[in-house]
Amino acid sequence: MTFNPVINYLQALAFERTRASITSLAAHSPDLERFLLERGRVWEWRDNPLPPDVLYRSSNRCYGNAQALALTDNGYFYAEGWAACDGLQPCAHAWCLDTRSLAVVDPTWRRERKQRHYFGVVFWTSFIRFFQSCQNLPNQAVLDWSAEGWPIQTGKIPSRIWQFDFRQP
Repeated sequence: MTFNPVINYLQALAFERTRASITSLAAHSPDLERFLLERGRVWEWRDNPLPPDVLYRSSNRCYGNAQALALTDNGYFYAEGWAACDGLQPCAHAWCLDTRSLAVVDPTWRRERKQRHYFGVVFWTSFIRFFQSCQNLPNQAVLDWSAEGWPIQTGKIPSRIWQFDFRQP
């Protein structure tokens, strides 16, 4: 298995959370790290320019950028999890996947960021529409949906409703 700094970081956070019984270690939902390690997967980034129909959007607005792209173009899925680039510490992030190649299309991180690692889950576009209708913030992370008690991680909303699972036949 190849080294993936995002997976290693999430494993370390999950271990620390268990060991110290910290509930807000990464300022995210209860046990987000374990949730992602169980449900997420590695997504391949290729050092290609963005497709001609996709423009880079505002930095620091990855959730809104990726949701907007997925909702306005049927050629992309919305994905959320953690990512790292250029040897920096992994961080919570959102991106899109090309529906044909499943390659990462990131409308936030510019192309000069060469070394990238993405790890997360993919959401049904219909669920993203529903999520946005429940929010009044345009740049909200689905996995940080605390107003409803983190319904994704707790199972309040079953995965069949929100998760596009490529492992299913």
